[in-house]
Amino acid sequence: MRYFLIFLGATISNISIAQEFTKLYGNTITNGGRDFIETSDDNFLIAGVNGEDAMLMKVDFNGDMLWTKNYGGDKIDEFNSVIEDNGYYYMCGSTASYTVDSITDVFVVKTDLFGNVIWSRTFGGSGCAGAYCGDKGLKIIKESFNKFVIAGIAASAASTNLMAGYILKINDSGTLLQDYVLDCAGSEFFFSVTLAENGDLIF
Repeated sequence: MRYFLIFLGATISNISIAQEFTKLYGNTITNGGRDFIETSDDNFLIAGVNGEDAMLMKVDFNGDMLWTKNYGGDKIDEFNSVIEDNGYYYMCGSTASYTVDSITDVFVVKTDLFGNVIWSRTFGGSGCAGAYCGDKGLKIIKESFNKFVIAGIAASAASTNLMAGYILKINDSGTLLQDYVLDCAGSEFFFSVTLAENGDLIF
């Protein structure tokens, strides 16, 4: 694995930034961190890809690795986003290992705080939109109690030869509650989602 973890401290008086340390993990170009959060135990969690597997890596405040775990099967799987909620981690990304047509589906995994899998789910369809193939989850957030929203893209749901925006709503058991496809004349991508103060979702 090869990851960079950089902590920066800022001195506001002169707007200077002091680099405290840089950590490098691994030694291949097929590894990378896609998302990075501070955890409830004052450590840090990196979600991404390790070779052909989805990956979680936990490090302490000094950047020392506490543990790292891989998820997926015999094809390419990845995590793009991670959150912590109520004693669990939730990740979304894509998987080519657990599909019936060898094209990527949205991959959602719930683990405990040690990275042990509680459940994993896949969402999406089959087939391609022209030259575009695969469904991916790019961002996951908590919407309300035991409800989560995933923003991403879906070629399998597009009626054109381009990509469509893809929104999923699930509960804490991984059950699909609602999905929505934005499929216009061109390509649509949902890279992120946030929850407004009034409860609206903004993509």
